[in-house]
Amino acid sequence: YGVTFQYVHQHCMPLSRRGFLGTCIFAVSGCHVHMTPGQAHDLGLTPRALTKQEIQGLTVLGNALVPGAGDAGLGLYIDAQLVAPAGDSMLMVRYLGVNPPFDDFYRKALASLDAWSIQKFAKSLAELYPESAAQLVRALMKGEIEDWSGPPQGFFFFVIRNDACDVKYGTKEGFDHLGVPYMAHIEPPTPWGNP
Repeated sequence: YGVTFQYVHQHCMPLSRRGFLGTCIFAVSGCHVHMTPGQAHDLGLTPRALTKQEIQGLTVLGNALVPGAGDAGLGLYIDAQLVAPAGDSMLMVRYLGVNPPFDDFYRKALASLDAWSIQKFAKSLAELYPESAAQLVRALMKGEIEDWSGPPQGFFFFVIRNDACDVKYGTKEGFDHLGVPYMAHIEPPTPWGNP
């Protein structure tokens, strides 16, 4: 408990208004804390909507889709968005005509990827090496995952890749990583989802 609180105190607060834009609300030791998905990932926070296995699978998938997106906290980002009110969700799927709740959209696709991974590589999605994960992503992109259950493969690929890009590059730090000045076209009047 003390280590978690100390980490949160030293690394997650205070946040500037711009820094706040890349954060989500996570539960830490019974408190709600704003931190980036990467900080939540580093802390090993317990997911609330997805299983730990699904989070680990999203980490592997995210790193294969957009290098570093899994380590930047893609799994916990999606998990945090799934427990948020659907109207506040920042997931790409919200803007593409899919009706909430969005849990099944991700869960069914992840289950299909996991089953194909076990069949093809004798390892779960969460256990894949980068080369195998890249092969899985290519198969997903081409719609070649056998026994697929869930949203259309190409549609899931589009959504999850955009989620991965949002986590990796949708923050001021992501822009800095690219060497691009962060200049929002329209600054939001308040941080995401907060009055």
